[in-house]
Amino acid sequence: MKKSLWLWLVPCALSVSVSCGGSGSDLSSPGSAGEAGASNNDAAGAAGAAAATSDSGGNANSGGDAGAMGVSGGATSIAGGSGASTTGGAGGAPGQAGSGGAATAGSAGSVGSAGAGGAPVCKGTAASCTTLTTQECSAAKGCGPTNSCSGTPTKCSTAATSAACTKVDGCSWVGNKCGGTATACASLGTDTVCSDSGCLWDPACTGQPPACTTRVSAATCNKVSGCHWSGSCTGTADACSTNTTSVLCTDGGCSWAACAGTAAQCASLSSVECKAQPGCSAI
Repeated sequence: MKKSLWLWLVPCALSVSVSCGGSGSDLSSPGSAGEAGASNNDAAGAAGAAAATSDSGGNANSGGDAGAMGVSGGATSIAGGSGASTTGGAGGAPGQAGSGGAATAGSAGSVGSAGAGGAPVCKGTAASCTTLTTQECSAAKGCGPTNSCSGTPTKCSTAATSAACTKVDGCSWVGNKCGGTATACASLGTDTVCSDSGCLWDPACTGQPPACTTRVSAATCNKVSGCHWSGSCTGTADACSTNTTSVLCTDGGCSWAACAGTAAQCASLSSVECKAQPGCSAI
């Protein structure tokens, strides 16, 4: 009875060690690790079944998972090793990696070359300085305001007499000598003071006034600086340059121009100067 029972258990043990090995994975999952071989004094545990390789690669841009391998059982009474997760063993080939989708960056657009813009050209005919107002004159190149004094004043110390000293604006005669500091020419506002100080007066009123005797009525005579009506027009008309307003200037038969000089021609001006020069335009 004991002998027959032993004979029945041996085949069962062998059968268990073979049928109980780990089954291969399906086509998309790694194989499970082989189970331990059954311990037996006479036979080694059977190897776990080889894992099937994965047929398909991974998604685009991702490598496919490697197929797990089954590892054969160890020596008698030693459990079979678990399947490796990276390379296939003898029983199962590694799954093929899916081809990664190549992400190619788009080429950067080239920078467009800047258009070579032509420099502005100043065209036209510059207005004569004498036709400009005081405000226009100050910005126009080549022109300068009239009724202005320029130059270098006489030094006070050079005046040898009291009369000569006191004519120079800013000087005074003290202790038989002339002292003080002469006023700058640009600060002098009348023809007479400018000239007496040794400076140069640039008048707005120019020309030669007609003689007072040419005026035939009191109204026209009395308008002229220096002329007087007493039944007839007498006296001596003041020089045009002494008239400080346009009304006095024209009434005296003179010509008034708030600006003088020679205007720079348009073609010679920069774009900034061109905008300020009457008669010129930048195109």
